[in-house]
Amino acid sequence: MKEVIFMKKMYLVILISIMVFTTGCLGGGGGVSDNASTMTSANAISDIQQAIKSNSASWEAGESDFSRQANAVGLETLVMTDFQRDEAVSSINRMPSFAASVAVPSAIDWKNNNGSNWMTPVKQQKSGSCMAFSTLAVMESQEKIDGNTPSKQPDYSELDAMLCGGANSSNVFTTGLQPAIILNYLTLKGVLPESACPIMYAPTYKVVDTTATRTKIKSQFKATGKIAIQQALTRGPVIGLIDIYNEFSSYQKGIFSPVSTKPVGSHALAIVGFDEVGKYWICKNSWGSSWGEQGYCRIKYGTCRIEDYSYGIYTNTTAVVTPPTVVIPPVVTPPVVVTPPVVVPPVVTFKYADINIIKTSIPTSYATTPLLTVSFGVLYSTATLKTQFPNVFLKFYFSVDGGKTFKQTTNFTW
Repeated sequence: MKEVIFMKKMYLVILISIMVFTTGCLGGGGGVSDNASTMTSANAISDIQQAIKSNSASWEAGESDFSRQANAVGLETLVMTDFQRDEAVSSINRMPSFAASVAVPSAIDWKNNNGSNWMTPVKQQKSGSCMAFSTLAVMESQEKIDGNTPSKQPDYSELDAMLCGGANSSNVFTTGLQPAIILNYLTLKGVLPESACPIMYAPTYKVVDTTATRTKIKSQFKATGKIAIQQALTRGPVIGLIDIYNEFSSYQKGIFSPVSTKPVGSHALAIVGFDEVGKYWICKNSWGSSWGEQGYCRIKYGTCRIEDYSYGIYTNTTAVVTPPTVVIPPVVTPPVVVTPPVVVPPVVTFKYADINIIKTSIPTSYATTPLLTVSFGVLYSTATLKTQFPNVFLKFYFSVDGGKTFKQTTNFTW
């Protein structure tokens, strides 16, 4: 079987070489050469920019560290072949479907969901290790989401996942690895943290911390079709398979759609959101942060077969439940109701004994009494008395009998 596949590959290489020599490109008018990766970087970018303009596409091309690498060695050497994609699809088809029926919003972006970034930093893959990088990108993000810990930054080892703890040959960095193999490894054995098995040693398997703890996943699921993928994205990112075109390596920003006619292979990346208004998927790639929109890209709905196959994972992480803060209400002291005192009108008693009302004169002894004035009349006389209240006076009337003297003892109450 391997010999047959090898002969098919050699025949394909020879055939493409003949066609390039005789025609210079495989694409038709208005498209970029399907062999743009063999050109110089400057020529490739120029051709792509012209093709974008001719196809009225909504993205821009530019150079990055990865595009220069792809132009140097050929993008097709860094991605999955058709045969590998078929194996990946077969692997995905054996997974249970995502069955949850949930309402789909108009947009989701796990880079900024409810004010938090639930993604981990963009990484730089080694050769054909996109399956490991995309799968662990989703695993790391889902762990943050399931644990409700947006500030947490899990970082797992793609080298450990690719080589399945050293069980696989280093050739998988060239041939790629199928989703089922990685997912079964993550479920049964778990993955080491990046610090314990750094990617810098790839393709050699090397564990630098034998005491490190492995982290497992619970299970996986598949989501096929636009609606199913959008529903799955309501709970977290998913891994997506796409057809990859030469010009994708030079993507800089905008909404990507192919401008050449033939894909050079397949690629796995993490789908982290979508936008119904703009009609695109938001994806996290593993080609470094200098590529695309800080390591991310937007891919137009219905292109690159992005909606054909995707898969997600269930983690063993449970939400960190913070005990509710018990707020003890303050003791509210009812206000003191000040009852105004009952004002009892004062009783003022004036007692005068032996008051002599004399028509013609007032005895000297009256000078110490509250008597202020005496007015004499024919029928009666009046006496005005001062009280203990300012500006309050009492006036009393007395009978007068000619010039005779009256002796009267009187109690005045007010």
